[in-house]
Amino acid sequence: MAYLTELKFSGSLGDFTAYKMRGTDKTVIRRKGGASKETIRTSRRFATARLWMTEFGGCSTMGKEVRFMMSPMKALADYNFSGFVNKALKQIQKLDGVSALGRRAIRLSQYPELLQGFSLNKYTTFDSMVRTAVTCTIDRATGSARINIPQLVRDINFFPNSQHPAYSIMVCLGVVPDFTFNSTTGKYAAPKWYDTMQGMAIAETPWYSSLKGSPAQTLEVVLNNPIPPDAGYSLQVTVGVQFGALHDNGMVKQVKRTGAAKILAIAGDESAGKTMPIVKPSSDIEAFLPETFLAEDSQKEMPTVSSAATEMREAPKVFREPPAGAWKVTYTYTSSASSAIDPPDTRRERIFEIGAMGLYHSGWSYGVQ
Repeated sequence: MAYLTELKFSGSLGDFTAYKMRGTDKTVIRRKGGASKETIRTSRRFATARLWMTEFGGCSTMGKEVRFMMSPMKALADYNFSGFVNKALKQIQKLDGVSALGRRAIRLSQYPELLQGFSLNKYTTFDSMVRTAVTCTIDRATGSARINIPQLVRDINFFPNSQHPAYSIMVCLGVVPDFTFNSTTGKYAAPKWYDTMQGMAIAETPWYSSLKGSPAQTLEVVLNNPIPPDAGYSLQVTVGVQFGALHDNGMVKQVKRTGAAKILAIAGDESAGKTMPIVKPSSDIEAFLPETFLAEDSQKEMPTVSSAATEMREAPKVFREPPAGAWKVTYTYTSSASSAIDPPDTRRERIFEIGAMGLYHSGWSYGVQ
């Protein structure tokens, strides 16, 4: 990644683009290049790349929903964590051992532990501020969660930002659906029951003094929306500590970009069986088809080995005792160029002997006719 130091500008300048990015105070610059959009969309050379692009687009779409279900915590993040969420979802997508490339599902409900504990901070994390573990229990049947917050004592198990006088603990509960490939649209989509009206539940503690700490307490959150009709979803609980400043009217207002948050727990579908990835063969014609032509459900069965092929396997070799007398093997070759240590006739033989003690080199023979 390149940065601007002397020249300061933003936007496009010829083949270069300069922009600001969260996580760094420098101006990032990149160069435009690569194949055109039309070439990538239609060329046979990019057929496999289109399949990977379709899968990554599904991870990006699902990552948007993961971030939406913890949107109240985004003000506590100190870097742009969107790419890291997509990366974690990509690892989950690779665990689909049933679907073909370009159609592998993203089932967070089967692998919730891969995203659990994800931190929204890079420099000062939630665990570095709150040293005693925050625990929670999630009930998928009722769509509720119970979060147990321990007693916090400054400089003992609580290390807040000393610049701000007040703090509060905030929790958020949301529904994250699994994403699968839609053969009709050729894109990844959530189940039909999931829409943009699917909200989240939020609970907060009162504001406490950063110098005094806070007592142990329990927060309960319950979803207002109906429980999803199928098991292809996860309940995600996010916890964060936010800091506030005291205003003239006696009210405390949150100071953005000063706290810390993480994904505390994710409750998936415990009854679902996990499938491990397998390698599925594909024909050369299928590899060059765009994703729109691969939309039809044409799952192929893995080829099986017939009994006749099994019988044709080579029988194991039987060890034979070496002969009593030595065997002599001669290897004759002609070198391409003469050297000072070789005789004028560059053709020579290398002699090996095989006996009961093994193979060994017995000498050279020059000037072979």
